[in-house]
Amino acid sequence: MGVFVAVCIVCAVWTWRTAHSETLPSSHLLPVVRGIGVDCHAAWSTLSSSPVVVMLISPRMIYSLSEWPRMRLAALAAGFDVVTWKAPGVPPHEWAQAVQAARWTPMQSALIGDAPAACSAWWQSLNHFPFSVVVQGDQVHGWPIWGVLPDEAWTASLAVRLEALREASIRNHLKSP
Repeated sequence: MGVFVAVCIVCAVWTWRTAHSETLPSSHLLPVVRGIGVDCHAAWSTLSSSPVVVMLISPRMIYSLSEWPRMRLAALAAGFDVVTWKAPGVPPHEWAQAVQAARWTPMQSALIGDAPAACSAWWQSLNHFPFSVVVQGDQVHGWPIWGVLPDEAWTASLAVRLEALREASIRNHLKSP
């Protein structure tokens, strides 16, 4: 009986939301936008006006190392700068073995840095690597992109987050006195 009532409530809410979706403000879909913090931003800033994808990758998710070169190139082609860090807590010997197994070139390996301690707030509450976040200026989109994705889904996810950051920036600018 309880399950039936729950299903009816979900259906009713879904029907109402679908019928009224055009009257709902778009802000109900916006994520939490956080400031990066001066110390974190200074630790890695690209000094570019381009949006940035910050990627934390880990050999503990096998596909993150094999798919990272492709995803990096797709993000660059979509107009993003890419900053990539090793997942914290991975010992150097484990990282070296994984890079060797992934057959990265020395140039690819050189593109991966250690995650700055000043940015630890990004990953302290997370228990899943890899993940990526979209950054515009000094703002970071609050919804990480987990794991690896095909190019079309990856670039669409990046674009949606960038658009949300830009909308939040405009909204905040309009609220300023």
